[in-house]
Amino acid sequence: NNGVIHNFRSSIWKYLSQQEFFARQVMNSYIKYPEIFFSQSNYQKQSIVWELVSIILLLSSILCLFFTSYGLPFFIFALAYSLFLKAGILKFFKSENFSIAYLVFSYFILLMRDMEWILGLFDGLIYTVYEKLRIVQK
Repeated sequence: NNGVIHNFRSSIWKYLSQQEFFARQVMNSYIKYPEIFFSQSNYQKQSIVWELVSIILLLSSILCLFFTSYGLPFFIFALAYSLFLKAGILKFFKSENFSIAYLVFSYFILLMRDMEWILGLFDGLIYTVYEKLRIVQK
């Protein structure tokens, strides 16, 4: 028992909301205690960074589809990169004989989770900076 309690959410939206909250708290912790980010024991930071790069690439490639001539190749690259990062969990689902529709749905949920992480990290950054400014002004 490592002290971590996993509470499963009753809906996808509750799960995504929980992920945003968790990301906000992670950013808050990293700003208040930067040594956490640089410690060897933080096993998640590398995967989180690459997942965030992936979603930022996807979002910017979607914009490029409409405004540049290289949008389509950029989008294909971003999508391939995203699929590569999520290949492990998708292979697991496939090994469990989940349907192609379920795999596509799962990939969409993973993308939504990554979006919630971006929102949560941004929110955590704003909240923590605001909190620090408020303390300094007192």
